[in-house]
Amino acid sequence: MIRYTVGLRTTAEKHCEQNEAYLLEIDTEIENTWAMETFLNSQKHGVCSYMCACSRWIGATDIDKEGDFTWNGNTKINYSNWHPGQPENGRNGNCVQLCQSGHWDDTSCGWDKAFICEKE
Repeated sequence: MIRYTVGLRTTAEKHCEQNEAYLLEIDTEIENTWAMETFLNSQKHGVCSYMCACSRWIGATDIDKEGDFTWNGNTKINYSNWHPGQPENGRNGNCVQLCQSGHWDDTSCGWDKAFICEKE
């Protein structure tokens, strides 16, 4: 089961946990494409001009150790799809958003964004 709503990164994590879920962990290119097409399709959410104007929080973060991204603080990331020039380590970008292009962007955790919860 996967669903999404809107909130700060910490709010997103709490919401997922309350529903016995966690922020989306993307392990393959196929899963990344599926998430992008399912939750960021421009026909469903409108066309966005900025690279990540239409974006969703996913579970990647380097909040524990700068530059060392993990899934929800637990599992090493083996697949990634960073936007060119990303991640911008050291610029307060500790949380990762999935952009409409399917690329990832690290940004401040304090933004109010839609997010995707994943549940086994």
